[in-house]
Amino acid sequence: MEDIKVQEVGAYPIVKYYVEELGVYELFEGEFSKDGKDGSLISSSLCILIMNIILSIKPLYKISGWLTAYSDGKSEFGYEANQYNDDMLGRSLDALYESNRSTLLSSLSAQAIKKHDLCTDIVHNDTTTVTLSGAYAAAAGTETDNYAIPKRGYNKDGCPDAKQIVFGLNTLGDGHVPIYYKSYDGNTSDTETHQVNWLELKNLIGKTDFVYTGDSKLATKENMAYLSENRGQFISILPASRSEVKQFKSKVKAGEIEPKWEEGLIKENSRKKGQEDVYEIHKGEKTEEGYLIYWVRSSAKMVQDANRRIEKLNQAEKDLEELKPKLNKYYLKTKEQIQEGINKNLKGISELFNVQIIEKKEVIKKKIGKGRVGENTQYEEEEVISYAITFERNEQAIEAEKKIDGLFPLVTNIPSTEKSPKEILTIYKQQPHLEKRFATMKSILEVAPMFLKLPRRIEAMLFLYFIALMVIALMERRIRKSMEEQEIEKLPILPQKMNTKAPTWNNIRYFFNNVFVFVQENTDKTTHFLVKGFSKLHEKVLELLNVPIHIFNISTVSWWKFESS
Repeated sequence: MEDIKVQEVGAYPIVKYYVEELGVYELFEGEFSKDGKDGSLISSSLCILIMNIILSIKPLYKISGWLTAYSDGKSEFGYEANQYNDDMLGRSLDALYESNRSTLLSSLSAQAIKKHDLCTDIVHNDTTTVTLSGAYAAAAGTETDNYAIPKRGYNKDGCPDAKQIVFGLNTLGDGHVPIYYKSYDGNTSDTETHQVNWLELKNLIGKTDFVYTGDSKLATKENMAYLSENRGQFISILPASRSEVKQFKSKVKAGEIEPKWEEGLIKENSRKKGQEDVYEIHKGEKTEEGYLIYWVRSSAKMVQDANRRIEKLNQAEKDLEELKPKLNKYYLKTKEQIQEGINKNLKGISELFNVQIIEKKEVIKKKIGKGRVGENTQYEEEEVISYAITFERNEQAIEAEKKIDGLFPLVTNIPSTEKSPKEILTIYKQQPHLEKRFATMKSILEVAPMFLKLPRRIEAMLFLYFIALMVIALMERRIRKSMEEQEIEKLPILPQKMNTKAPTWNNIRYFFNNVFVFVQENTDKTTHFLVKGFSKLHEKVLELLNVPIHIFNISTVSWWKFESS
């Protein structure tokens, strides 16, 4: 009698290969097998969690069911997968939380740098919020607890009433590979994270002269001074609140300064085919601390600023028209109240309008006393004041405003003799790739909302999410680099065999989605494996990923497991 079952394969072997190449299982086992303990099940459970995050994120109680398709076949009962139940996975997260995660993280990043020959000259930093679901204790844990506390703060997911964790991520300029992360209490400001973060990066990378890039929260006096005093290099956006920014824009609008624009970058627009984005650079005066300011004019930002201004002007005119019939009633009876209403409608663009409040006085007769009107009725005169408004656009101010469309200031402590303005701009323009890592984390890996109840397990799960992001980034870096080396412009791995010039993990996952293995067991207990759905193009993708093809020659029932080699 023969028993045939179908096991899912998909992209599981590819992810497993990269996870094993980084030595993740061995790192875990070395941590959890101390003092004669057997940490193999905890280690394999954590690796299974990483696989689930990357391939098809599920709640803890559904992971054994998900794993059944790989381990026991689609029509079986999950005999192998059942050991990875929610209780075991929860205890594994607890063990990871109690472990020396700092050392694990350093070892993992060092392994990634070594195995993939990553360049560590440029590091990009940013934070996002991980929105939580459920009730969490407001009070902090004990002094020995080492987890971020869920709190309300500025939520980047648009959920202001939800508690959150702030997730800080650092990626290398080389392939935008995540190299270090840290989670913070939900109400932590980005300005507070940079100094400790830079110090950790310095210890991890083993040098201080890497270029540290961040958004305007990096460019505080304290943060810039700290990096400079410790021989660090930074590139950031100078905040709009700085006097140097206000003065420069004011002088440009007044015609007192005529910037000398030099060619910076020309890039293909990522959203509009055939359209180029042009960046020009003007070397401005230094900050009061002596840092260099490079003013950049972006053609794409010029269009955005102009469109945004038109929208604001149109909306303001509409609001002012709607304000007219409300005058002289309720809370719009005095001149001060009306001015307050106008200011509210013109917030941020008040200088672009000329608004007049017209006061109208009228004398009316008012009857004195009670009773009906008669021959002896007496009257007194009373002055009644009412208001009206007129408005028009201030065309002169609008024309002046157009002069600063598309401008933003970069600030750096890197001497121009070391890096040219164009190089500074080129490095900074890689910052949005970090945002794409966050997008992957939230959309593809579905980190938020997170439904775990215990902060320590959230902390441990974020560690696994970091590993998942690193693995995805390494795969994307490798396949794109191989395509460049082999001069392959695009790959037909999208739905309906459409092409992509820059394959993402989601593209790869989809392309391998229909790969299965048929397992046939005979009465003599011999087992035969037959992989179906695997084509020459699949072989080519594996080659580009530097993954040996033999990992898809499934020849053992435990091919999906993580075990000691």
